[in-house]
Amino acid sequence: MSGQDDHDVEQLTLPEPAASLFRRTREALETHVGRHTPNGEGIRLTGGTVLAARWGHRRSDDIDITYDPETETAHFDATLRPALEAVGGRSLAWGEWSRVEFGDNHIDLLKAEPQPAIGQGRALIDGSPVTVLTSTQIINAKLHNRSLDPPVRDVYDIAVCGIEDPGGLERSANGVYAATMDATILVWKMHQAEHADRAREELHEVPERLEPVRRDPALYAIHAAEQALYRRVTITCNRGTVLVRTTSGWGKRETAFETEGQLGDGLEASGMNLFLRAHGHSGTRTRERAVRAMNDRGRRVILDVEPSRPPQRAEPIVEVPPAG
Repeated sequence: MSGQDDHDVEQLTLPEPAASLFRRTREALETHVGRHTPNGEGIRLTGGTVLAARWGHRRSDDIDITYDPETETAHFDATLRPALEAVGGRSLAWGEWSRVEFGDNHIDLLKAEPQPAIGQGRALIDGSPVTVLTSTQIINAKLHNRSLDPPVRDVYDIAVCGIEDPGGLERSANGVYAATMDATILVWKMHQAEHADRAREELHEVPERLEPVRRDPALYAIHAAEQALYRRVTITCNRGTVLVRTTSGWGKRETAFETEGQLGDGLEASGMNLFLRAHGHSGTRTRERAVRAMNDRGRRVILDVEPSRPPQRAEPIVEVPPAG
């Protein structure tokens, strides 16, 4: 987890009805899950509810929680279940994935490490800190875990990420294998009309400026994903400073690393390790070559690739500006 100064702590207001559900269950979750996590990290809030708190792009009904896979869970049935039932919950499943229903809403709990593995940080929710995943980590999970049969809210979230946080979508989408991304985009395309129909029924409290996206979420998701894919990636070293440069449909980005620690954390948090793996390169060996070049303080090209990309399927869209 990346360190944060007090002034860097994110302040989030969860959307309703997810906000009320979290208030109702937070004590039980922190007592019976969070206190049993290694290193005291606690529960991690994730999913579309966090994205909606950041972007204000839709209503969110449910709560998604992840926690360290090494967390002790043998007590869940004896302690967590009755604590959640005492505030109106009904347990449906217990295990690596657990679900507790609260009327029309639910809480999902998943034993899982986020990808990228670092980046999550503390946020103030109702005045108290809780660990939250980055938008990159949340979108990465949506692209990897249920991309071939996605609910319409996932397609819409990915589309909106391209508007509100294009860098986050770049870091997520480029960690997906090219063949998988091709299949994902093709599924969105095949079910474009169905997603449009479902969006009218299932997506609520969408701001007016995002109505074009709600009317055709797959159209905008395809456009966003294709824009996010890297055209070129270079990693070079110049007199002890490693430069990572990426070029996507949205333009160029450059990040500099001056220490070995910065480089190791930066390659992971930026999704570059996932990108390297998805395109047949070793993140470990790339980092080792970069560190040697840093120590030599010379000039060296560590990596220069133009990744393969799926066939383009995007159609013209009406551009939607980001909030603010």
